[in-house]
Amino acid sequence: MRSTWRSGPGPEAAGRSRSTRWSSTSPRPARFLRLESCGFTGEEWSDGIPPLYRHIQEATDLEIGVWQESPLAPISETYAARLAESPAISVYLGATALEARFAADDDTVSALTVATHNGKRFEVTAREFVLAGGALGTVRLLLSSTDRHSRGVGNQHGVVGRYFAEHPHIVAARIPLRRGRDRRRPRFPAIDRGILGTLARIEMERPQAGIRAGIQLSEEVRRAEELPNVIAHLRPPSVEPPHCALVFFREVRHRNIRRAIKALPDLFRRLPAVLEVVYRRLIKRPAELEVYVQVETAPNPDSRVVLGDEKDAFGTQRAEVQWHIADADKQQTRRSVELMGERLEAIGLGRLRLEPWLTDPGRFWSDQPFGGLHLMGSTRMSLSPEDGVVDPNGRVHGVSNLWIAGSSVFPTYGAANPALTIVATSLRTADRIAKALVQ
Repeated sequence: MRSTWRSGPGPEAAGRSRSTRWSSTSPRPARFLRLESCGFTGEEWSDGIPPLYRHIQEATDLEIGVWQESPLAPISETYAARLAESPAISVYLGATALEARFAADDDTVSALTVATHNGKRFEVTAREFVLAGGALGTVRLLLSSTDRHSRGVGNQHGVVGRYFAEHPHIVAARIPLRRGRDRRRPRFPAIDRGILGTLARIEMERPQAGIRAGIQLSEEVRRAEELPNVIAHLRPPSVEPPHCALVFFREVRHRNIRRAIKALPDLFRRLPAVLEVVYRRLIKRPAELEVYVQVETAPNPDSRVVLGDEKDAFGTQRAEVQWHIADADKQQTRRSVELMGERLEAIGLGRLRLEPWLTDPGRFWSDQPFGGLHLMGSTRMSLSPEDGVVDPNGRVHGVSNLWIAGSSVFPTYGAANPALTIVATSLRTADRIAKALVQ
């Protein structure tokens, strides 16, 4: 499958949780994000995950993974004031880096050429440079910097932009629910009963503990079957809410009251559509459950970010994404979902039915747009420059003072949201930069 995107603003990296228990014994990335000290497994959150997931965890060898949302909402807003007030940091807003320029006598970056929308241009000089423009912006800058190397910075082996990845998010199967009593499983309000069912479905959408839960095969099964990571969420048949509703509830969750009030007029205009979503997702007793999956795909050198023909206001070529998903990814997703379905049927939940796109040999993937806005892999980490763009410390191969931070350095991708891994790898790179500055 091939999809072409234009470069633009990236997604926010963090949300808000309802509590912030964390301690000095937590891993450093978790402390940075002020995440719960409980961890990321269903066993560690046994009292916080919905009853249906808890029963699956107890009755099968399937594992429950947990998403935590950071109280930093979002990180950019949380730290913006601190950066602006710092006497040691100069912050330039509305400025776009266009090109990395090199010293005359070696492969060391001497300056970044920067431009603003009011026509000003200037250069930023430093001993060490860090690019954190995401999987699109960082590649765009590297490929546009032809001052010393005609193919772009770090691209002597043509790897810059390759191995781009996203997490497909899509309905892979459905489980029809038996109306009658099944003695092999308890009755769960989320799928069985009236007003309690509504409350339980709210709990599945947004558990009181402020977490999200997903189902995955155990590591032993994945290794035996040679399968990547696939995470499944069980939910009533979904109707996508209007964008204005997503904006309103996001701002409420982040406690941005002024922005929430500003979003109210659009919300009222789309009220019938919002009420339909509430009815279908929360009030109506579902006849089936959707198996909504997040999928890890294999690294693919043909999936890449390139410079397109279109140029921006500064005359720089825009980035385009050529996202390829292999047939092997589809087949591994199918096998993963089938194995989950066997285990769910064994405890009486119902027989899983795969979606047509997953069973049709003539279709590589679904026709519907999907993705988690988790852009990764385009400046991948590697031991040698033939295989990637940065070394294990995040420094660009062959350039002594240029570093890259963010999900673009991921060599593989997992299936979960990448924010914690972004923080972990960035902190590691920051430590190496600090050592380089004192040498």
